[in-house]
Amino acid sequence: MRVSKTTNGFKLEHDAVEKLVRGSEDQLYRALPQFLNEIEHTTLTFKDARLLYEILGDERSTSTIKSLNQASKWWDDLKLSDISNRTMTLYIKSVSHLKDNSQRRYAAQAKSVYNFAVSLELCQPKRLSIPVSPESKSHTITKEQRDNALEVLPLPTYRVAAFMVNTGARYCEAIIVTVDDVINDSVVLRHRKGNGKWKERTVPLNKEARDAINASQPHESGIVFTTGQGKPWSKNGNRLRDTLKEHGFTQHVLRHTFGTMLGDMGADIR
Repeated sequence: MRVSKTTNGFKLEHDAVEKLVRGSEDQLYRALPQFLNEIEHTTLTFKDARLLYEILGDERSTSTIKSLNQASKWWDDLKLSDISNRTMTLYIKSVSHLKDNSQRRYAAQAKSVYNFAVSLELCQPKRLSIPVSPESKSHTITKEQRDNALEVLPLPTYRVAAFMVNTGARYCEAIIVTVDDVINDSVVLRHRKGNGKWKERTVPLNKEARDAINASQPHESGIVFTTGQGKPWSKNGNRLRDTLKEHGFTQHVLRHTFGTMLGDMGADIR
C-alpha cells in the first residue's frame, strides 16, 4: 500500500486498487476502513503501516521520525502478519553493534507502528516484547548523588529535573505540564502512546516537586517549566540530557530513582 499527498488530499494505492481522498487527515482516517475492505490484509507490510503512522494523527516529534527511519530499513519489507516476538529478537541481534539504548529505542518505534496497525485493524493484536540484554539494567542513584547533581544545575534545569525525580515524570511529560494540570497536591501527567492517543495519570506532589513548580515562571501558554529565556523546553531534551550526562546519569535514571524511592517506602509500583 502506498499513501501519498496530493494538491487537495491524499492518494491510497495497493496493487490494482486506487482511491483518492479529498481533505485533511480526518477524511483520510474515515476513508481507510472502506479502502481496507477492498484489499487483502495479509499482503500489508510494515511500510504500509509506517506511512499511515507518520501521516495520521498529531505531528510526530523529530526524534520519533529519526528513530523510525533507522528502524524502517530493516522492518519495511516485512508483512504485518509475519511479525512476532521472534522477529523482534532477530532485529535486536541485527543491530547488536549499536548502543543498547539505541537498540531499544528503534525496537520500541517498530512496536509502536505495529500497535498502531492493530488499532486500525490492519493486523491481529500480538504481545510484542523487546528483548533486554544482560547489560541493560535500570540504574538508579542514591539520594546523596541526586542532591549533589541537582544542586549544581542551572535553576531552570534544576526545576525540571527536581520535578521529574520527585514525581517519576518522563521528560516529555514534565515539559508539557500546565498550571491547570496542578490540582491541589497532585499533578496530571500525560504522554502520547504509539497509537497517537494520550494517556493520563494523576501523581501526588511532595514538597520538593511543589517547590519546583512554585519557583517556576510559567509561559504565557500556561506551560509551567520554561528555559532561561522564558520559552517552553524543546521536545528533544538535548540541553537537559547533556547537563545530566556531565554528572554520569541520564533523564531516565531520574524516573528509575523515583520508582526505587517508592519501593523503599513499601509502595506497590507495579
